[in-house]
Amino acid sequence: MNLFSEEMQAPLITENHLTPRQWKLYTFLKLQTEPFRKQEEMLNKYEIWIWRHYNHYSVYSYGYRAEKNAGKHYSDMSSARAMRKDLEKLRDDPTIQKIICSNKIAETVEEATEYLDRKLIKALKILKSYHIEKAKLEKHFQTRMVFNNERDLIIAVKELEEEKGK
Repeated sequence: MNLFSEEMQAPLITENHLTPRQWKLYTFLKLQTEPFRKQEEMLNKYEIWIWRHYNHYSVYSYGYRAEKNAGKHYSDMSSARAMRKDLEKLRDDPTIQKIICSNKIAETVEEATEYLDRKLIKALKILKSYHIEKAKLEKHFQTRMVFNNERDLIIAVKELEEEKGK
């Protein structure tokens, strides 16, 4: 058997799930040397970078300038939401090999580790809350000992409580 058969010479094809705009945002982030203080600053500088490199607003733009000129507040802009979604997509895509911290690509292993540790703490807090609520639901409609003016029946959802009030 020939080790260099046609089947083995086929190029390795990786799936690409990113849009051209997401790739441009990633390219923009790789070129940055200073972190952004706010995401609005990042969006503004990205739009300027797109304008300079492509001489016009193209499909790579988020439309921030039009929304800013219309007087919209940053928290109300669809361009800001779209950029945050694109950043999340870049973080979650296995093709991108860089760790994207809050508003930049991590410079050092320590910085990336600190960012990932904060992300883990946040996830564990959500998981703890989930387990507490799950335990409440598992006790639904169980009886318990009553010492004062407490209920003798645990009701975890609202439906039965409304029927008792009628």
